[in-house]
Amino acid sequence: METGGVINVTSGKGIEATADGVTVNNAGSVTSVATGIYVLGESTVTNSGTASGSANGIFADGPGHTITNSGTTTGFVGIRAAGGGNTITNSGLATGNTGIVATGDGNTITNSETGSATGDFAGIFAAGDNNTITNSGTATGGDMGILAIGNDSTITNSGTATGYYGILASGNDSTVINSGSATGGFAGIFALGDGNTITNSGTAEGDSSYLSLGIYTVGDGNKITNSGTAAGSAIGIFTEGTGNTITNSGTATGGSEGIFAIGDDNTITNSGTLMGGATGIFAEGTGNTITNGLLRHLRRWRQQQDHQLGDGVGRLHRHLRRRQRQHDHQLRQDHRWSGFGLP
Repeated sequence: METGGVINVTSGKGIEATADGVTVNNAGSVTSVATGIYVLGESTVTNSGTASGSANGIFADGPGHTITNSGTTTGFVGIRAAGGGNTITNSGLATGNTGIVATGDGNTITNSETGSATGDFAGIFAAGDNNTITNSGTATGGDMGILAIGNDSTITNSGTATGYYGILASGNDSTVINSGSATGGFAGIFALGDGNTITNSGTAEGDSSYLSLGIYTVGDGNKITNSGTAAGSAIGIFTEGTGNTITNSGTATGGSEGIFAIGDDNTITNSGTLMGGATGIFAEGTGNTITNGLLRHLRRWRQQQDHQLGDGVGRLHRHLRRRQRQHDHQLRQDHRWSGFGLP
């Protein structure tokens, strides 16, 4: 199925393929009050024109699709694939409440250097296990630039990811690799769960003027390796949980702490530069290990083992946790989060 003309539908879908294995090539303009282009399982959609709908610009329903966009897709979701094993490649513009969404396991999303995925909620969103997101373009969302929910996911960013969280990975045993820019109003990179790995050789920055974080993890057995820049108005690198590992050979800066670890049996190794308004490294808990190779770069170096935070740091931590809980509650109550907000 090919179109190079104009399709404008006032009810139903612009292009609808009701069998599996269909190929749709659009170099024209498809506009619908519902979905611009709709296909079923194992189909191929190539869009170099415009596909728009109030619900979805392009919707691939079922597993095994290939979607390639070098044009413009707009809708509540710009590009949407449901069912697992789908491949989405964007070098154009995908925009909506969420720019690109893939649900199910084993999906691959690639946003290339010329690609832009933007949304009020998220730029790129994958929900399921073993999903892969690669961004070398621009991913911008009001809440998340890039969001992955599920286990064993991989996010690789060499472009720009911007949101309240630049990059957020929620689940276990996932990997975030950032060599580009991840900027968030609250946190540049945030991993929630156990056994996650964050490797930053670019910039991870919390850009708000009050209590933001560069890199943030909550959970056990997480690993953070920073050879780039992790910066926040409050803390450069912040981890909460047991058995976490932080290795810094780059720069970690915060208005309060360069590196802040809360929990037991955490390991911090620094051979880079730490700058904190109050403390270079702060570790609270028992059995923590700190190895510091460049003490001269620290304003102050401290490890506290008695579970009693100082008043100033305690207030900071309590405020951060309260702010985080408030935002998470807002997301869960918001219709965009519940059921992934998909029409």
